[in-house]
Amino acid sequence: MITATAMGLVAAVVVVAAILYPGFRSVSADLNDGGIWVTNSSMGLVGHLNFQSKTLDGGVAARSPKFDVVQQGKSVAVDDSGAATLSPVDTSNVRLSSDLKFAGPDTAAFGTTTAALADPEKGRVWSMPLASISAFNPDTTAPAVEDVKGAAATVSTDNQVLVVAPERGEIARIPEAGDAKFSPIVGLNPSAKPQIAAVGENAVVLDPASGTLFLPGGAKVERDDFKGAELQQSGPSADAVAIATAKDLVMQPLNGGSASVTPAASGTGQSPAASRSGRPARPDQQGGCTHAAWAGTALYLRLCAGATPLAKPVPSAAADSELVFRTNRDLVVLNDVRGGNVWLVTEQMRLVNNWQEIVPQKQTKNGDREDSADITLQRDLPDRKDENHPPIANPDDFGVRPGRTVILPVLLNDTDPDGDVLTARLVGADPRLGHVQSIFNGGALQIVVAADATGTDSFEYEVSDGRGGTAKARVNLTVRESSTNAPPKSVRATTMAAEQGTTVSQNILGDWVDPDGDELFLAGASTKGDGDSVRFQADGTVIFQDGGKAAGTKEVTVLVSDGRDSTTATITVDVRARGTLPPQTTPDHVRTGVNEPIVVSPLANDLDPSGTGLRLLKVEPVPGLDVAMNSEDGTFSARAAEPRVYYAVYLVSNGSATAKGLARIDVEGPSTNSGAPIAVRDVGLLPAAGSVLVDPLANDTDPAGGVL
Repeated sequence: MITATAMGLVAAVVVVAAILYPGFRSVSADLNDGGIWVTNSSMGLVGHLNFQSKTLDGGVAARSPKFDVVQQGKSVAVDDSGAATLSPVDTSNVRLSSDLKFAGPDTAAFGTTTAALADPEKGRVWSMPLASISAFNPDTTAPAVEDVKGAAATVSTDNQVLVVAPERGEIARIPEAGDAKFSPIVGLNPSAKPQIAAVGENAVVLDPASGTLFLPGGAKVERDDFKGAELQQSGPSADAVAIATAKDLVMQPLNGGSASVTPAASGTGQSPAASRSGRPARPDQQGGCTHAAWAGTALYLRLCAGATPLAKPVPSAAADSELVFRTNRDLVVLNDVRGGNVWLVTEQMRLVNNWQEIVPQKQTKNGDREDSADITLQRDLPDRKDENHPPIANPDDFGVRPGRTVILPVLLNDTDPDGDVLTARLVGADPRLGHVQSIFNGGALQIVVAADATGTDSFEYEVSDGRGGTAKARVNLTVRESSTNAPPKSVRATTMAAEQGTTVSQNILGDWVDPDGDELFLAGASTKGDGDSVRFQADGTVIFQDGGKAAGTKEVTVLVSDGRDSTTATITVDVRARGTLPPQTTPDHVRTGVNEPIVVSPLANDLDPSGTGLRLLKVEPVPGLDVAMNSEDGTFSARAAEPRVYYAVYLVSNGSATAKGLARIDVEGPSTNSGAPIAVRDVGLLPAAGSVLVDPLANDTDPAGGVL
């Protein structure tokens, strides 16, 4: 047990100012979650790789051991041939949506606006808008082409579906609008299992059994080393198509000209002639470079225009690795789909494999892990339906000191059925005791009490959710003379959450008020848990460290003081197994002007029970609001041309779980208020024989929008 008590007299601090601090203003950037999806068949998982943070931060479970992932921008689906399903991924919530049933093994390919779905066993191929894939039903949706058994399909850069039908000896080209057009592919074995790739708008087909490559315009190339080779994945327009053989990367011009051959072992010190054969991955052409890799020999090769070939070993690659290049937007990584390893090929082959962090530790009564399709545990916001419900305002009673400025947390006992962020403002005239002002972007009120104030008085305030919902309540004020004092009072039970063996921190003073309007500070904290410890800061922060010996409910005793009297209370700490607790989000509220970008830091007031750190995964689009996320620093910028209230929903992850958070952005027109600045009381925490730095303007505002 570690007990912490206050030493010496310290002053209190107003903590709500830090919680509601609006952030800094900056220019906007493109919205991109910086992610790419990868697979791990040994664990049955599809994971989301956050490229900026270089870690897996969420994922979903496949239905069967035979699955793959298809992705194009924000459109992602799990192609599960074992379960005969195609399951779109809800990337905002990181979970599978409804399954699309197929009668047999299926393949899928995504273009920027078009999706191709193929059932090679029954010889059917569908072409549809990518945005409509969730509504697809193979029993009611007519195929674009039929009688094409053994077909393989892909999508070109101009969003045409390309289909190779070996039994018919034809290639079909299906435009976004219109019927399929067939052309012959001379010399393709009817029983072949061909590979097809779109190189820009061109279709290229490889028969790996015969070693024959079929090029646009009817040309074909036959090579012995093409037997068992892998044709590149579909990609942007290029002059040549990439084929990976057992030992080499072959770049074959589309016009049938002479191919260039680069040994896999180029630059590694191995003799090309003596190098061992490997199992090639399908190459990928991206951003002017061609990427190739070989399992078994664990080699990676990159060819870029005008540059020397770059070959590197693939670190920690297992002998039985099954390598696949994963691409999305301008990102490319190498994925061992068997063991789950992910190599960032453009980042010095950095290895990412933190799959255990995104597995839910959900236990049955027998101690076995339950299967779950949602690997990233989810903590949702209240149901925010189109129909808005008004907030509920409750009356308040506060004590105030004469001649002081006192913060009135009137929203502490007010609620909103939709989870909206509330603001408060004075209705009608000031009470005779002093002048009431709205502070912290409307998150609280304060009263500047007259020096000669005595007795009691009241005033009315209004709460607003920014969506047209309002409610009113009264505040009753009582002047407390300096000769009287009441101890601090807890008005809301404080709870903390932590995973076993982690350290978490939380400010508790938001759940307290002082009956006299005095400032509060945390004077002590202690715990009796076996191996557990607690520290505290006078500003109200409690730092709890779990000993890791047992889960369950634990207690921390705190001592809150106003400098004259103190109150003891108990905080409940809910300790759970590792990987089971989602982040706890706190709503954010900022204000800005028309066409003035503002940066929101949503993670600043969110809590992480896992102790692993929070990452911003997504900010959902908001009509009329330009939103740009910066996943590296966990912020997003917002700007709007129309003055009104906007709500942005964001998704935050702690590695094993996600939670949604809400940010209210008030965009205001030019101010007509020429009133005086609003100064909020500041208090410094002065240690014995020490010093303190106070920023007096940090929580002050100017209604006219001026610089203070």
